Amino acid sequence: MSNPTPVAKPGNADNPRVFFDVDIVLKGMGVVKMLEGIETKDDNPVKPCIIAECGEHKAGDDCGIAPNDGSGDAYPDFPEDSNMDFKDANKVLSVAEDVKNIGNNFFKAQNWQSAIKKYSKALRYLEICGNTLDDDSAQKKLEPTALSCILNTALHSQHSRLKLKLWQEAIESCDEALELNQTNTKALFRRAQAWQGLKEFNKAMVPTLHRQKYTFISL
Repeated sequence: MSNPTPVAKPGNADNPRVFFDVDIVLKGMGVVKMLEGIETKDDNPVKPCIIAECGEHKAGDDCGIAPNDGSGDAYPDFPEDSNMDFKDANKVLSVAEDVKNIGNNFFKAQNWQSAIKKYSKALRYLEICGNTLDDDSAQKKLEPTALSCILNTALHSQHSRLKLKLWQEAIESCDEALELNQTNTKALFRRAQAWQGLKEFNKAMVPTLHRQKYTFISL
């Protein structure tokens, strides 16, 4: 990215607002897209979005788009920054599985936020591949892994968010999982936990799978 134009935010000269022209983004377009999707209120992000220590790259420097988190993950966080052939479904599936397994390792180590990032990353690669393929049979080859990745992302992320006491975000993740599988017991149970965390005890009543009545989950 070159020659970004800084524009001072009115009333807060110490924290200038910076605009980037997307036409001159060389690497890191995935980050731009992620920032575009951030929830805002009164034209400001609900959560802090900070670009720090970005510096400058000289000709020939490594762009640093691969993560440096010690996990062994050697792939760019965003597929847009990868030189991968996304028409090679087998290669993309292999990468997605590798990244998902790294997420599993983070989850086992109770590094919840890193686990969520890896699961989401694996899904991004699968989505790009699916949108690139013209062959229906090749796209169907992705579906089982994609579905597994979506459920894994939702279930693990909402469990992680329970650990972090991010109740509302956990509920949203559970809802995402239940859209794919309405009888998923983990999603039902963890959503009930989140409702209890918000002290919405009536909503923590969940239907049992084998009886046509509601049961209050005791934690």
